[in-house]
Amino acid sequence: SSVDRSAYTHRLEKLRSGLEKFGFLTDTLYLGDTSRTAHTLIPIYIPELARVFKQYDFLHAGGTPCAWVANLCKSFHHRKVIYDIHGDRIGEILQEGGMVPLLKTFLHEMVATWFSDLYITVCNPLKQLYIRRGIPPHRIAIVRNGVDLSQFRPARSLRHKQNRIF
Repeated sequence: SSVDRSAYTHRLEKLRSGLEKFGFLTDTLYLGDTSRTAHTLIPIYIPELARVFKQYDFLHAGGTPCAWVANLCKSFHHRKVIYDIHGDRIGEILQEGGMVPLLKTFLHEMVATWFSDLYITVCNPLKQLYIRRGIPPHRIAIVRNGVDLSQFRPARSLRHKQNRIF
């Protein structure tokens, strides 16, 4: 949600501040703030979301559900969609099991993957996975996750012990 202080929110804030340094006007839209509906039912909001999306030059979709929704609306907003990928959601669901979650995730992932214009992954193995899924390498960039140093401060004694161990 918009009050989230997770590592992913930190990543989005850093990406946004980087774009703003280059003169881009940015905004953040959290799907959870627009609807309390399950992602699968969000297509009923396509006309409303498309009006919102038309305000922007491109959409940075953080995760599969966001990229799925942005791409479902694409024929109405005609904006580029950048899919920010942080893991292999299909692989995760395969490990968890269940046919319905697998089919839903497969549908979301296929729309998110095949209709996005550009891709951001957090590491090279994830980039290679999407190349194997048919995405041209020149359309995939790697932007590694960072650490929010205002929240993460390793204890001095731990660093000292770690240095002695190695």
